[in-house]
Amino acid sequence: MYLPLYYTLATTLWENDAQIHGPIVLSVSLYLLWQSRENLLYPANPKPMPKLGWGLLVLGLLLYVIGQSQSILMFAVGSQIPILLGILLISQGMRAVRIAWFPILFLVFMVPLPGFLVDAATNPLKQHVSSLAEQILYALHYPVARSGVVITIGPYQLLVADACSGLH
Repeated sequence: MYLPLYYTLATTLWENDAQIHGPIVLSVSLYLLWQSRENLLYPANPKPMPKLGWGLLVLGLLLYVIGQSQSILMFAVGSQIPILLGILLISQGMRAVRIAWFPILFLVFMVPLPGFLVDAATNPLKQHVSSLAEQILYALHYPVARSGVVITIGPYQLLVADACSGLH
C-alpha cells in the first residue's frame, strides 16, 4: 500500500536537501522493527485490543486515502503511525505496542511539515540572526544597515536565507 507513496517521496520530496532525512528515518524504523520481530510476532500472553485497534486502523486508512487523493503528503505519510499501531493492537495488544513504540513514533520525523508552519517557526530566527549580524558588523566599524533580513554593507547587500532550524 505504501510503495507508491515511497516512490513518490523518493522522486519528489526526498530529492530536496531539506527532506533527505526521510529515507534514513524510514530505514532506521524498519531496522528497529525487524530487530524486535520475534517479540512482535510471538508475544507472551497476547491480549488484543480490537476496539482501539480498529479505531486507529480506520483513522489511519482515512488519513491515507485523503492524503493520496488530495496530494497531502503530511496525511499520507503520517497515516503509517495509526495504521501500524492499529494492526499491533488488533493482533497482539498493548504489549506489542510497548515493544514497538520507539520505531513507530520515530516515523513522526518522516512526516513532512507544511511550509507555512516551518516559515512561522523559522522567521523569528532569521530576524534575530540578521539583527545580531548587523550589531556585530557595526561593532567592527563596518558601514552597515539592515532592512528586515537584508543587510547592506557599503555597496553590497546580503540576504539572510532560511535558517536550518532542524524542523526538517
